[in-house]
Amino acid sequence: MELSSTVIGIVCIILFFVPIYLLSRSGAGKRKQRLSALLTFSEKNGLRLSAKEAWNDCAIGIDDASKQVVYVKNAEEDQREVLINLKDVARCSINNISREVKTSAGTQRVIEQVELQFFPKKGEMTPVSVQFYDGKKQMQLSDELQLAEKWAALVKQSLA
Repeated sequence: MELSSTVIGIVCIILFFVPIYLLSRSGAGKRKQRLSALLTFSEKNGLRLSAKEAWNDCAIGIDDASKQVVYVKNAEEDQREVLINLKDVARCSINNISREVKTSAGTQRVIEQVELQFFPKKGEMTPVSVQFYDGKKQMQLSDELQLAEKWAALVKQSLA
C-alpha cells in the first residue's frame, strides 16, 4: 500500500510540475527569438545596443553612441521594425490611453494602450509611436507601464 501511494504521489507531482517547466522554457525561447530579431535588425543598421529588452511580442533597444532606438514587433498580424534617430527627436513621452469603467465600488480606470511617443524636432513630421501594451491583444497589463517609464527615462537621458 505504501509503495502505490508513493508512486501515485510522485506521478501527481510530475504531472503538476512538467507543464510549468514547459511553459517557462517556451517563454524563454520566445524572448530569445524577439531579442535575436532585434539584434539582427540593429546589426543590419550598424548599431551596437547598449541596452535592450523584450516582452510579449516586442523588443526595444538603444545605441547610446549613435543615439538611435530600435523597436521590433513580431505579432502574427503586425510585423514592424522601427529605427528612430534621436538626433531628430525633440522629446519623448508615454501615451497612456485609458477609459473609465463604472463598477459597484465606483469608477475604475482601465488602461487600453501604453505607447512611447517620439516627437520630432520638425513640426511638420508626425510623431512616431512604439507600442508596449494593447488591451485588445493582451488580456492583462503586467509590467508594460513600468517598462515604458524605464525606456522613456533612458531616451530622455540620451536626448539630454
